[in-house]
Amino acid sequence: MDALSATHFLFSYFRKIPPLKFSEIIEELSHPEELLSAGDNVLKKYIRNPLLDEFLSFRKSYSIEEKLYSLKQKQINYVPKNSPQFPPQLSICPDCPIGLFVKGNVSLLTQNKLFIAIVGTRLPTPYGKMLTTSFIDDFPSDRTVVVSGMALGIDGLAHFEALKNKIPTIAVLACGVDRPYPSSHRSLYEKIITSGGAIVSEMPPGTELFPSSFLERNRIVAGLSSAVIVIEGSSRSGTLSTARWAAEYDRPVFAPPHPITSRGAPAPHQLLKQGANLITNSSDIFMYFNLPVKDNNVPESVFTSNQNILLESLKEHDRLSVDEILMATKISPSILFSTLSELELLGVIAKAPDGTYYQSTS
Repeated sequence: MDALSATHFLFSYFRKIPPLKFSEIIEELSHPEELLSAGDNVLKKYIRNPLLDEFLSFRKSYSIEEKLYSLKQKQINYVPKNSPQFPPQLSICPDCPIGLFVKGNVSLLTQNKLFIAIVGTRLPTPYGKMLTTSFIDDFPSDRTVVVSGMALGIDGLAHFEALKNKIPTIAVLACGVDRPYPSSHRSLYEKIITSGGAIVSEMPPGTELFPSSFLERNRIVAGLSSAVIVIEGSSRSGTLSTARWAAEYDRPVFAPPHPITSRGAPAPHQLLKQGANLITNSSDIFMYFNLPVKDNNVPESVFTSNQNILLESLKEHDRLSVDEILMATKISPSILFSTLSELELLGVIAKAPDGTYYQSTS
C-alpha cells in the first residue's frame, strides 16, 4: 500500500474527520502522507483541539499491519478513493467515502454497466413487491447491476430478485461489512458474495449501527448508482433521503404510480410532484439513457397479460359483472377469479355491493 493509500486507510478507521474535511486537508497539504507521521505543530493547521489530541492518541495506538492482517483474515478488501478500483461514479461526489471496505467481487465496482438502485419501505405492499419483481425481471443481466441497502422489505427483495435473474448486485451496509444486517438476511448476504456480487461499507469492520449510519449509507447507495428507483414508502420514509442524495448528485430519480390510498404511495407520489421521472416498466430507465432494453421485448406495463386484458375491458365500461367480464376477456373462470383477486388486493379495481367490478379511483 502506497503512502497516499495508507493515509486514506488511517482516516477510514479514524471516523471523526468527515470525508469532505478529509478531502480539503489532502488538497491543502503538499505531501498528504505527512498525516501519517506529522506532529501537532503541522497538524494543528488542519485539525483543531480537542480533536487533534484525540487523533494523535489514536494514531499512536494504530497499527496498519494489524489492520491489514485482520482484513485478510476476514477476506475483506479495502479500496481507497485514490484507487483505480474505486467506483468512478461515486468518486465524483463531493462527500464520497474516504475508502470502501468490500467483501466479494471488488471488480464489480468499476464495471461498465448501468447501476440501478432500488429502494423502498421495510413493510412493502403486494403492489410494491410486484413492481420490484417486474422491473428487475426485465433488466438485461449482462448490462445491469442492482444496488440497494439489504434492509428488510423492498431492499432485500431487490437483491433476491437480482440473484434470481443472475444480475450482479451490490449491498451497501450501514455497519461493518463483517456484520450481516439484518441478521435474518445472513443467507442473502452470503449468496450475494458467492454469486459474484459485493457487500460494501465505508465503516470499518466491527462497526455497529447508529441511527445516523443509515443516512450516510443512503448517500453511498445514491452515489454508486446511475439512477434510483423509489418503489414505495411513507411521507417520512428513509428512502426519500436516498432520492435527495441522488438529486444532489445529479442522478435521475424514478418513481411508479400507486393507488392513492395505498400506504406505499406517499413517497413516490411526493417525488413525482417534485419532478421525478415516472416509471411504469423497466424500459423507461433504459430509454432515459438511450440504451436498448432486454431482448427488444418490453412489456406494456407492470401488470401481467391477464391483468392487462381485464383492465382494458373495465376501461371501456363503468362496471361489469363477472359474466360480462368473462364474455369480454375470454379468460377462463378459474384464472379470471384469481386475477380479480390480485387486482383487488393491489387496489387497482374494486367490487361494488351488487357484485360488479370497476376501476378504483381512490
